[in-house]
Amino acid sequence: MIHMAPDFEGLMIPSDLLRAKAGISFNIRHMDSQHNSLLFLVSDQSFQFSLHIHDRKLILRRNESLAVLPMNSSREPSCISNQAPYYEIKVHWNYEQLILKWRLGSEIRETTVSTTPSAPPASLIRFARKQNLIEVFEYGSEEEFRAKVYACLESIQDKVTETGAIKPFWEFTYSGNALVSKLPKKETDIHGYIQCILSDQMFMASIEVIPEYHTGVGNLDFMFLGTIKNKGIARLCAKFKHAHSDDLDYGLLTQLPLYMQNKQTKYGAYCVLFFKGEWFDKPGRVALDDLFYQLQLKKLGSRSPILEGVRVFVFDFSKQKSASKR
Repeated sequence: MIHMAPDFEGLMIPSDLLRAKAGISFNIRHMDSQHNSLLFLVSDQSFQFSLHIHDRKLILRRNESLAVLPMNSSREPSCISNQAPYYEIKVHWNYEQLILKWRLGSEIRETTVSTTPSAPPASLIRFARKQNLIEVFEYGSEEEFRAKVYACLESIQDKVTETGAIKPFWEFTYSGNALVSKLPKKETDIHGYIQCILSDQMFMASIEVIPEYHTGVGNLDFMFLGTIKNKGIARLCAKFKHAHSDDLDYGLLTQLPLYMQNKQTKYGAYCVLFFKGEWFDKPGRVALDDLFYQLQLKKLGSRSPILEGVRVFVFDFSKQKSASKR
């Protein structure tokens, strides 16, 4: 079983919950924190992973391990309800830890629980992959369409990791038979290969993929179109940007929102291409995981209503150093 609360549709996809190392950030209204609710659940006979609210506590469970964080504030309830605040929640996990973070203004709480090394079983992962390949003709809601596009985008990393096929994203320069340089390809040169990876899934999902989509404020990298039952066509904007680009923040905080405003789209995807490794040393001292969370914080910190509908992806196309070279 893989279950997510309706409010999580689009924000998360099933494969997010099947990663041994991952994390999510979201907001919960004060009034919602007072009701018991199940936010997500992944389970089979030998594995259980869940997040729920019970008695004003946030509870993250993986098998027999529990991370528990109280959600009651030291501030007066009337002050909280009058200001209609949102609690900022961060949930992280890896093979050996469960981590919960809670924030309301200057109040911050965090708990970390060590666990027996654990990862979702292969049976659940196969189930989720098969579900993503089931043919779809139309979607019950725009959130359902959004989740399908995100699941297809997430599969880019899965396929590259599974096959080790990073070379199509790199430009190799030769002098005769001698290799002179290895550099990341230009963003626009990568789009075609991205479309090839996505084409079969998008075809089965009845989603039209339009590269270099023209808008009144420039060319959008990809526009995805799907049919919503009884409502018509839904659109999702996707922008791809190198992690070492000087305007990485600008792409997320300004460019993509402008495209979305221009085409009146509710949802978007900001896809960052990460190359730092043995062949390339940019961006600076930033690690892949750090980059993702930095962008998440900037997105949340912007308080932009448009960016609430944007998900950040970071794709790792780096050449990692072999164990003998580390």
